[in-house]
Amino acid sequence: MDENQIIKKALFDLLDSMGALSNESELYGPALGLDDHDIANLKAGRQILLRDGKMTPAEIHEKAKAFAQSEIDSAYGGKPEPMYAGFASVVIKPARGPFVAYLKSQGIGDVRDWGGGGYQVSSNEIISRWPAAGPQYRQSMDIKEGAAAAYAKVLKEAGLNAYMTSRAD
Repeated sequence: MDENQIIKKALFDLLDSMGALSNESELYGPALGLDDHDIANLKAGRQILLRDGKMTPAEIHEKAKAFAQSEIDSAYGGKPEPMYAGFASVVIKPARGPFVAYLKSQGIGDVRDWGGGGYQVSSNEIISRWPAAGPQYRQSMDIKEGAAAAYAKVLKEAGLNAYMTSRAD
């Protein structure tokens, strides 16, 4: 057994002993949604979100932010900033529903009244801290695009229509 299989087996055994699962396949998909990113977080000693079929809007947002942050830290931590400046954001269409209502209630993002509409969340609202080199990374379009793409990926997995958009400065 490789390390991922051992972790999955231990998690299954724990949840099974609590009566939470009926078979190992419930570690994936709608029951818990455990993916390779979650396994990597378990290996690193971080917490993961376990779900009973659906995540709340707050859980979706936090998981998406955490995934974006880990992708950026992994790709750019300790490296020089890519030199191309610009902006990136995630567009969610339509601009309604429980997830968008949650974002609005938290003061995150805004209605996008250009480019086909939708609701927009800036990469600056997605990344809570910048890679090891510090705040000078805030100009890099590459980093902003990476964060927005990772955030959008989690939203898509949660069933939302979301995509990354960017423009050069």
